[in-house]
Amino acid sequence: MRFTYAFSFTSSCLWLFLTALSLNAAPPRALPDAFSIPRDTSLNLTAADLLANDSDADGDALTIWLVDDWSNGHIQFNPGAQTIVFTPNPGFVGQAQFTYLIDDGAGLGWDGSYAFALVTLNITDSGGGDGSDGGDGSDGGDGSDGGDGSDGGDGSDGGDGSDGGDGSDGSDGSPGNTPPEGRDDRFFITQNTTLTLNTADLLANDVDVDDDPLSLVLVDDPLNGTLTFDRETNRLQFQPFADFVGEAQFTYALTDGFDGGDWGLMGYAIVRITVTADGSDGGDGGDGGDGSDGSDGGDGGDGSDGSDGGDGGDGGDGSDGGDGGDGSDGGDGGGPIDEVRFYNFGHSLFNHGTQNTGYWLGALAAASGTVSAGSGQFGQLSYHGIPPIPQIGYPTNAYDAWPEFPPTTFAERDFTHTLFMPSNFEQEWLTPAQYLADSFRVLDFVESAEPNTDIVLYMHWPEPIILGLNVENTNQLSRADFTAFNQYTASGNYYAWFRTYQNLIREQRPAYNLRTIPVGPIIADIVETRPYMQGVQFADLYVDDAPHGAPTVYLLAGMICYRALYGQNPSLTYQPPQPDIIAAVADNYADLVQYIEQRLNDYNAMPNGLRVYR
Repeated sequence: MRFTYAFSFTSSCLWLFLTALSLNAAPPRALPDAFSIPRDTSLNLTAADLLANDSDADGDALTIWLVDDWSNGHIQFNPGAQTIVFTPNPGFVGQAQFTYLIDDGAGLGWDGSYAFALVTLNITDSGGGDGSDGGDGSDGGDGSDGGDGSDGGDGSDGGDGSDGGDGSDGSDGSPGNTPPEGRDDRFFITQNTTLTLNTADLLANDVDVDDDPLSLVLVDDPLNGTLTFDRETNRLQFQPFADFVGEAQFTYALTDGFDGGDWGLMGYAIVRITVTADGSDGGDGGDGGDGSDGSDGGDGGDGSDGSDGGDGGDGGDGSDGGDGGDGSDGGDGGGPIDEVRFYNFGHSLFNHGTQNTGYWLGALAAASGTVSAGSGQFGQLSYHGIPPIPQIGYPTNAYDAWPEFPPTTFAERDFTHTLFMPSNFEQEWLTPAQYLADSFRVLDFVESAEPNTDIVLYMHWPEPIILGLNVENTNQLSRADFTAFNQYTASGNYYAWFRTYQNLIREQRPAYNLRTIPVGPIIADIVETRPYMQGVQFADLYVDDAPHGAPTVYLLAGMICYRALYGQNPSLTYQPPQPDIIAAVADNYADLVQYIEQRLNDYNAMPNGLRVYR
C-alpha cells in the first residue's frame, strides 16, 4: 500500500511520501499453458483461462500485465478486458507460442510482483476442436477440464496432466513441496568500500518449511553500485559507485532444489545496503567531458565533501562535432545538446537486463559531462497504456525523469525525446501500413501532449526465425547464418520494412518531429565490417533466440542512440567495463565512436533513406 501526506506552507507545498510494502511478500507463480487449434482459426482466451494454473502464496489477485514474444501468428491483447486473441499466420501448421507476465498487485515490481509463463500452441492441419478449456494439465487435471469432447475434442488437446504434471506432487515434482521464502537483508558500509558476503550470510534468515537445503542461484538488479558473484567460492561482492553515499541494493533468487528451473517456484529477497560517508575528504570531482563536439568540455564535479571540483574537459578541436548528418531533411536538429530527457514506449530490445540501452546512455552521459534522464513503460504498441504510466527508470540517470510524487502528467514532464518501437518478429507477415493504427494510438497522444518532443523510432534487430534461421542450443548460430542475419537487418527486408514504416508515418503525420535511429543496422555493420569484429560470434552478442542482447549489444545501442540524440559523440576517454563488455568492443571503443558517427550520417544521407536528424 502507499499513502501520501501533503503539508502546505503558504504558497509552497511539501510532499512527504511514505511507502509501506510487505518485504516478505512472495512473488506469484506462473506455470506454462498449452492449447491446440486448427489452422486458420483464432484462439480466444480470457485471463481466467491462463491464470487458472497460476497462484500466489499471499492470496493476491492476479492480472495479466503484458503479452510478448509471440511467434507464427499475431496477438491482440486488451489489458482492460483482460482478453487475448491469437491468430495463426495464414495456412500455418506447427507450433506457435507467446509469453505473458502476471502481476500480483503488491507493488514490488520486478523485485517480487511479476512472473512469466510460456503458452505453447499446437496448430493442426484439421479440425476437431480446440481443447482450449483443457489448459496444460499443470493443475493436475485428468482431462476433465477439457470437457468430454463437447468443448472441442476429448480433452486430449487440452492436456491430460502429462504436459504440466498431474498436480498430485505439488506441481513441481516433489510431493507436497512448498517453495522457499526469501527474506530481505540489510547491511551498512562506508563509502568507497566493498561489501563482501558469503551466500550463507544471505540464506541464514531465509525459510523453507520442508527443511530442504537452500542455495543461491542468481543475483541481479544492482542499484548504485556493481555486483559480482563467484559461484565456485559462493562469495558476492558489492562495490558502490565511487564516492556514493545513500541507499543501494540488489536482489537474489534462492532454490530448494525442487523447482525444476521454474523461476516462479523460487524464493526472492532484496539486499538493502546503506552507504555512509566516511568523514574523509571527498576527493576531487570528476573531470568534465572532452568536448568532442567542439564546444567547451563539461564542468568538473564539485567535490562531494567540499574539495576542489575536477577540471572541465578539453574543448577539443571540433573534429568530432557532428552536424546532424548531411541535413538532407532540412537541418541538423539545432546542433548538439547536453541534456536528454526521454520517455520510452519500449520492450526488451531496449530494456533487457539491468545493463540495457538506457543504462548505457546514462553511463556515457556521466562520462561525457552531459545528462541522461529517462523513464518509460514496457510492452507493445498494440497495448501500451495511454495516458502513459511510467514503469521503468534507468539507474544511471542524473535524476528521475518522471517521479511518482507530486503527481504530474506526461505533458508536464517536458521530454526532449519520445522513443517507440514495433515488435521484431512480425515484419514478414504484417505490412507497415497494418502497424499504423496501433502506432497512431500512442503517438497522437504524445504529439498532442508534447508537440515539441522529438518522436524517435528505435530500429532494432529481428528474430532470426523470421528469415528461416534456426538458433541452436539457446544462442548458437553459424557464422554464415550470422552474416545472413546481419545483412537482412542492415539492408534487407527488415531495413526496408522500417524505412517504409517511417515514411508512412511522415506522410500521414507531417507535424511529428519524427526521426529514426538505425540501431540494429549499425550493429550489423559493425560486426560485418570492422576488422576486430571478424571473430565475434552470435553467441558473443545475444543470449537467446529472441534475440535478447548481452550487455555488449546494449552498449553499442547506447552509443548509437547517444550520438543520434545528443548530436555529439560521447567522451572518447570512456572505458567500457570488462568482462561485461567483450574485448573486441571495449578495446576499440574510440574507433567505434567515430564509425557510428560516420554510419549515422551515411544512413541519413541515403536517397529515400532514414531521417536520423531533424
